[in-house]
Amino acid sequence: MDHSSTEQRLLSRREVATLIGIPLSTLKYWAWADTAPDGFPKPVRVGRLAMYPAHEVREWVEVEIAKAQASARDVPTRRVVAAKVGDRDG
Repeated sequence: MDHSSTEQRLLSRREVATLIGIPLSTLKYWAWADTAPDGFPKPVRVGRLAMYPAHEVREWVEVEIAKAQASARDVPTRRVVAAKVGDRDG
């Protein structure tokens, strides 16, 4: 069994925060208050360290990207109409 594979790799809190683009303090708060977004992986304790399985974090990111893309497709586009200078009601 290859323990260096991505499936077995653990990420530090700092690595996870950097990967998903949030402050480290937010990630710590999510773990402390149990307020992480739905589906976000729970940290694994390794001694005193809180670590995150890399594959679970990457899966969560992929799901969030897919949700954002689906949501963007569902947003109706607005048609912008340019007004001439001087065209005003009133």
